[in-house]
Amino acid sequence: MSAPGEIRTSDAKGLPGDPPGGRRAVAVWGLGVAVYFVAITFRTSLGVAGIDAADRFHINASALSTFSILQLLVYAGMQIPVGLLVDLLGTKKVLVLGAALFTVGQFGFALSHSYGMALASRALLGCGDAMTFISVLRLGARWFPARRGPLVAQVAALIGMTGNLISTLLLARLLHDLGWTPTFAGSALGGVLVLVLVLLFLRDHLPGHEPEPHPYVGKGFVRNQVAAAWREPGTRLSPRSSPRWCSCCCGGCRSWSRRRAGRAPRRASC
Repeated sequence: MSAPGEIRTSDAKGLPGDPPGGRRAVAVWGLGVAVYFVAITFRTSLGVAGIDAADRFHINASALSTFSILQLLVYAGMQIPVGLLVDLLGTKKVLVLGAALFTVGQFGFALSHSYGMALASRALLGCGDAMTFISVLRLGARWFPARRGPLVAQVAALIGMTGNLISTLLLARLLHDLGWTPTFAGSALGGVLVLVLVLLFLRDHLPGHEPEPHPYVGKGFVRNQVAAAWREPGTRLSPRSSPRWCSCCCGGCRSWSRRRAGRAPRRASC
């Protein structure tokens, strides 16, 4: 037995067939994280433009909140299809498709003059956004040892969430100085940049560490996997612990309570 606090040598070894990690792994994985960072920036960009959006599209607070709800529903509904696409097409193709979709969505939102077009653009953005984080998790699993998986996933999430700071500190100022279309169209150029970088440099896995092909397992495979995942308590807990779900629920309850009190709801969104 090893003494308390002593790290056993066997714990530090990787599993057979594990990728070694290293600088190249960090560089490739960093490209995926950059795509996720841009997706988070686009996702939260509406948070600093709520009043401007209400004035531009001539909508009230209820219609304004539909942007976030629609994007959230599209994001949630795409999770299982995106997982299947990553298995079928590979990480690079899914990231390219996701970056293309959320970039087109951001450009469309920049040029929108009607509420319907703006909703369609945000739905397209949510669809592309849904393809990013799962792909980043797969990149981490293909380029780093299994023992690094939790650390890699958490670091990717933390870096991606700093996109909120870009929305708050940079986009808010640009929106005030330049206006709606230049700000959102200019931010969409970030999507073009990461799209080109992914096309040129990203690889699904390290040479010599190709994943084994999945055999055909029948039509009920996905249904059984989803049912097994849902039986895990952590799976059922995650939607309730998500800050975005909580903020949306709190916002809806706040709006409902103000209506019950006979007061007009404020212009706010999730």
